Amino acid sequence: MSQTNQVRWTTADLELLPDNGNRYEIVDGELFLTELQLPTLVQQLNVLHHLTLMLTVL
Repeated sequence: MSQTNQVRWTTADLELLPDNGNRYEIVDGELFLTELQLPTLVQQLNVLHHLTLMLTVL
């Protein structure tokens, strides 16, 4: 029977990770990373359009 050494992440480990905009989460000792996604110009224009529409209704 083979045994693998599995790393279990802790909140102390989480504090050592860089504050670079990425989202780090630990679930049951496993580290998950969500990379920072910057909004595209199309998304920003879409938000601006909807905000303009909402403000004209008020």
